Amino acid sequence: MEFNQEQYDKAKELVLKNNNPTISFVQRVMNVSYNIATSLIEKMEQDGFIVKESGGKYRIA
Repeated sequence: MEFNQEQYDKAKELVLKNNNPTISFVQRVMNVSYNIATSLIEKMEQDGFIVKESGGKYRIA
């Protein structure tokens, strides 16, 4: 895991508030690397917070 719990909680809050569960959004708003943003989004998917739709886009569960 490349991120800490505080970063994860902040990312979840931002995604929920802005309804924008994308890697690029998390990367840009949190000013983190692509790898960290990807890890955060993947963790949200594992936790059932977001789901991947057909076409590879995510939405809030």
